[in-house]
Amino acid sequence: MMQKLLLIRIALALSMGASPSAAQPVADSTRHKDRDIQPDCVRPFWLPLALPDSTGMMPFVDITGRCIPMGHVDYQKEFACGTLAPDKILIGDQTIQTGQTESGLIRKLGSDYTVLEPATWRSKLEDANYVGELMAAYAITMHFYILADLQRDGADGWFKVLEWSSPEWGLIRAYLRAERETGPYTARLLHLELNKVPREKIKRGTGERTTWVRPGPPMIIWNIDRNIIVIKQP
Repeated sequence: MMQKLLLIRIALALSMGASPSAAQPVADSTRHKDRDIQPDCVRPFWLPLALPDSTGMMPFVDITGRCIPMGHVDYQKEFACGTLAPDKILIGDQTIQTGQTESGLIRKLGSDYTVLEPATWRSKLEDANYVGELMAAYAITMHFYILADLQRDGADGWFKVLEWSSPEWGLIRAYLRAERETGPYTARLLHLELNKVPREKIKRGTGERTTWVRPGPPMIIWNIDRNIIVIKQP
């Protein structure tokens, strides 16, 4: 696991032309301020994941120079009251997944949505900073793998964020990108925040080590290996 994290770190640094001698800190984020982590360390990029500190956090320096203490994920806790980043969400007979177009999401989730962030142009470096802010806001390994890929594969373009909510299960937030301001926009990241339940209600699936189940209604199943959420409909 540690070796995989280190290889990802090296690839991120090289993709942005980072120097291995000194990663510099950047200004603290103002986005997601209620969840920001204020790190007090800056380390060269080859040392960020050497050893957890006394709290179990692993210091990580992203490609913008931001130092982020990265915690291990508690799947049971996150499924009860956290923010998930699924590749695919199945709601009844509807499939929501990364790579879908904005119009496709609207067809499946409805036209009653909130524009959290209107269309904004960002350079590759600006977007790397943006994704770094998300890393700081959701600083656990589950999000790190996904967001590290976004930083590594980043590009300039037009970006927006839309959000749909349902009283039955919670909300879906879609992070979209397009080459042109007029689109078409596609989802590069999904966040799912389910209605909170007590942690003790989250159980492992029968005979499944990497599947967790929330009792209904609606019953919700999370396959961790495949990173798929299934929301059962009556």
